[in-house]
Amino acid sequence: RQFGLSQPLVLQLLEQLPSVEKCSRHEFHYHNPAKLSSWQEVRTTLNPTGSARSEKYSGIRSIPDMFSFLMSDHRPSPPDIDQEALEMAILQAECQGNNQRQGQNDLPVAMRYRNCQRTYKESVNVFQSRIHGLGLFCTQDIDAGDMVIEYAGTVIRSLLTDKREKYYESRGIGCYMFRIDNDDVVDATMSGNMARFINHACEPNCYSKVIAVDGQKKIMIFALRRIVPG
Repeated sequence: RQFGLSQPLVLQLLEQLPSVEKCSRHEFHYHNPAKLSSWQEVRTTLNPTGSARSEKYSGIRSIPDMFSFLMSDHRPSPPDIDQEALEMAILQAECQGNNQRQGQNDLPVAMRYRNCQRTYKESVNVFQSRIHGLGLFCTQDIDAGDMVIEYAGTVIRSLLTDKREKYYESRGIGCYMFRIDNDDVVDATMSGNMARFINHACEPNCYSKVIAVDGQKKIMIFALRRIVPG
């Protein structure tokens, strides 16, 4: 006791000293040399250099996907489709005919755009799609003619599109671009928003339109008919 051997902390430190395995009559409580030596042998077999960081990777690397986190099973599932509400929305669209693109909001375009920028995250979200990979889903009712979301990104010249597309393909990155006009293209690959995940469909419920806000051209996605969650 006078050396403090009854204290757990002192005993723990002593059991870590070199050549402690020679104390054959001591009963180890914290660091068993026999178990430690076997673990070191396994570690030496797995990592001959002594450290995994100093060894060359010999496996096959998967193609990087910067949106893989959106495919996680821990994310919530898309809202269930209300079949009755969906049939009613389709019926309303058929009754409206050519007038289905007439928005019910008479506010100026710039005001509608700013309101959409503030509220679009409440109306749509990205989930796994049955059509292709990821898709943009509606999370609350959207009326016909309403602005859904802006196709945002970096505006580049049309001459740069082929060069950027080849660069993205060489890095295994999916390319997301949308043409504004003959001169400019929106590149949403690295700096876009959820609109990049909109999938094509034979019976679409949205359409795109270029609008002008404060002298700048914006690609907006409008609801072609009433859209229900799901």
